[in-house]
Amino acid sequence: METTWAHQLRTVGLRVTRPRLSVLDVLSAHPHADADTIVTGARAQHPTLSPRRSTGCSRHWSP
Repeated sequence: METTWAHQLRTVGLRVTRPRLSVLDVLSAHPHADADTIVTGARAQHPTLSPRRSTGCSRHWSP
C-alpha cells in the first residue's frame, strides 16, 4: 500500500506539487510549527514558495 505524501494528496483530491511536498516535509518534522516556521523551512527546499501557498496546503493536512 502506497503511503507517500503524493498518495495522501491525491486521496484528498489535491494535485502533487513541489511546494506542497515541501510544506508537508516541514510539517512532518515540526507538527506544531507556526506559519513563519513552515514558510522558512519550506523555502529552504522551494525558494519561490509564498506564505499563501504554504497555509493553503497545511489546512488540508492532519497527522
